[in-house]
Amino acid sequence: MLKKVANPGTAPVDQLMPINAPVGDPDAMPVIPPDLQDVQALIETREALLRVPALHNLRDANFDGTDPEGDLIGLVELMLHAHFDDGHPLGTALAPRETALMSLARHLSPTGAEALRRSLDPTAPPNGFGTHLKEEDRWHLDGAVWYQDAKACLARGEHAQAAICFEAAAKRFAHVPGKETWVAHLHRHAGDAHAQADNRVAAVVGFIAASKLELAYALALTARVPPQPSDAAAALDAVTRATCDLAVAAAFYRALELPKLALVVGAVSASAFVDLGLCPQAAALLDEISDIWADVAKIQCQANQFTLAEAAVEQAVRAAHSAALAHWVTPDHPAAGHSLVKVCDYEAAAELFRLEGDHGSAGLCYLAIGQHCEAAVAAHRGAARPEQADAEAQRALAFYALARSELAKASEDPVNAPRYAEAAAMLFTIEGDHGSAGLCYLEIGQRCEAAVAAHRGAGRPEQAGAEARRALAFYALARSELAKASEDPVNAPRYAEAAAELFTIEGDHGSAGLCYLAVGQRCEAAVAEHRGAGRPEQAGAEAQKALAFYALARSELAKAREDPVDAPRYAEAAAVAQRYFESLLLSWQAP
Repeated sequence: MLKKVANPGTAPVDQLMPINAPVGDPDAMPVIPPDLQDVQALIETREALLRVPALHNLRDANFDGTDPEGDLIGLVELMLHAHFDDGHPLGTALAPRETALMSLARHLSPTGAEALRRSLDPTAPPNGFGTHLKEEDRWHLDGAVWYQDAKACLARGEHAQAAICFEAAAKRFAHVPGKETWVAHLHRHAGDAHAQADNRVAAVVGFIAASKLELAYALALTARVPPQPSDAAAALDAVTRATCDLAVAAAFYRALELPKLALVVGAVSASAFVDLGLCPQAAALLDEISDIWADVAKIQCQANQFTLAEAAVEQAVRAAHSAALAHWVTPDHPAAGHSLVKVCDYEAAAELFRLEGDHGSAGLCYLAIGQHCEAAVAAHRGAARPEQADAEAQRALAFYALARSELAKASEDPVNAPRYAEAAAMLFTIEGDHGSAGLCYLEIGQRCEAAVAAHRGAGRPEQAGAEARRALAFYALARSELAKASEDPVNAPRYAEAAAELFTIEGDHGSAGLCYLAVGQRCEAAVAEHRGAGRPEQAGAEAQKALAFYALARSELAKAREDPVDAPRYAEAAAVAQRYFESLLLSWQAP
């Protein structure tokens, strides 16, 4: 039995007392010599303890019997560790204490778990666990049992019960010296389990508790005298874990629609990430903070609290710029650009996108700036400020030119080309270049139509339907813009050709034929012009184009003969196309 004994002139120590009649007394224990100095003496003492009836009884009454010998060895190892706690263990002669505890925890029966917990109740009568095991070992063993129960609950999907078990384990391990970080980790586990059980309030409590424990541990390490060589690194790790816990708590506060708490906790965490040199984590959190301030501004605007809303917008902008700076340091220039886009700092964002060769995003930014400048033009004109209006108009033109240049470079982007083409079309429409806008919309429609085929082939009918609707919408925009470009003095043939292609896609063969006929006539007029100017090569090229377009016109108009309304018009146009084709062919072949 463990008793406090003292030799003359020494302080009391835990030691197993000798018993006069070990055979007759079932609770008799052999003595553990206080001067155990060699492995052989340790082996002999262990063998003596393994034969003690009291330990056999403790094992049989409280463990599941799956490994009786191992359980008995585990109990003896813990008793020897307790004996050596005030001295120096014999290196590898003893099994690690943690190993013995975890093995015993796996084999403890429900009755044994209850007896173990009673031994930790100061008001309960003593039992075998209290008699033979040290108190910190009993706390450790009980904590391990709760931890096992928590893992079993998780495996069954019982997240709420798992959280309760993790919290119980944390309370037990809090009594074990040196387990500070493990206790924090158990609170973290509890927070995760509460989150899985959709109990975000309890989840926040778990992560805040973990953070506090980590910070307290870090402070204790920095205050230790004398310091240990590993203290600085361990304290830094603890602060890092605490900061991550606060970031998770901030996210939960936001999900709980508690923006003030989310901002306070998030700001502390972001600042700590910056101090720790963890720029990616700082940037991500600062982006979140910017979004929260933007949400706050919207709520305050809806409540007509415009002064507060303006202040919230300023905070959102400040957080976004801090996030962009952190992304820059990482370095992640595109992410920095996206942080700035959220607060409409398009010009700085465009420069960052250009640095990384993201021409599409840069073009979208320049387009947005140009539109903003154009809106300013209207405002200045309405307020009779012509000089400012002219200045903004010049800026708008300059940014539109930059947008056109960047979007043109992004036309081959394998993922975002349709989005950039749509932006380019919008830009061309703003500038009155309806033909170029129509060509962009036609290209997008064709890409959407290709996507329809891909989705159908992959058995995705809903996505195919969505892309088909997009294709129809863009084709309609293309038709509208190309119609506006029919009088373009230079590019009309090109736009008419595009319109004809669009009509063919839509099955409107009559309209396609008329377009091809018009293009052929324009080419034939160019033939005469080139001949008159003594440019036979260019005249020949235009003649070849005219013949090709007349052939296309005949083909399309022939398909339109069954049109119930316009068949006569298309038949007449087909005859005209045939005549032009034959006449041009004869005139070109004449000597």
